[in-house]
Parts: sequence; structure tokens; C-alpha cells
Amino acid sequence: MHKKHILSAVVNTWAEHLASRLERSADEIRNRGLSAYDFPTNRVKLNFGDGSFAEFKYAFACINKEDAMVAVFTEHCGYLEFHLLPEMEVIEIQENYYRHE
Repeated sequence: MHKKHILSAVVNTWAEHLASRLERSADEIRNRGLSAYDFPTNRVKLNFGDGSFAEFKYAFACINKEDAMVAVFTEHCGYLEFHLLPEMEVIEIQENYYRHE
């Protein structure tokens, strides 16, 4: 399956959640997809119950509690879906740096 088709399938599945997050209509998101402007400098970290973790830069997460799923949308690594597992944590990290020289 082509990468663009896979990405658009995830966007279609999560369009309602993305609409709320990005303050655009679900139809617009389905038709246009996501752009680089949609991705903050945030990181998303997933902590799993066994101590394993995954971390993504330039990303945000959408959680579907009803289906026990989380989607992580990244600017450079694609769009990833995970089942919400017992003791799993989904953390969005926003960092603001100031360096005085």
C-alpha cells in the first residue's frame, strides 16, 4: 500500500478528532490533509506499562477513549495508531527555551 494512501486513511479515521484539535472542519481535513503548519514544536511521549516508551518530535496526539486508541501525528515520521494499554501514559511536552549569551 502506498504511503500517501496509508496516511490519508489515518487522517480520515481521525478527522473528527483532528477537527477539534486543529479548529478546522473535518471535511477540510479529509480533503486537504495536514500541513507543516499543523505541527507544533511539541513532543509526544508514550510510556507503556512495562517501562518501554516511544517519543516523537514535532508531533501531537489525539485520544479516542471510546475505542481505547491514540493516534500520534508527526511532521516527519508519519501518523501512527496505538491501542491504549493498561497503565499507558500519553504525554505532550511543550518546551520553550531561552538562552542568554
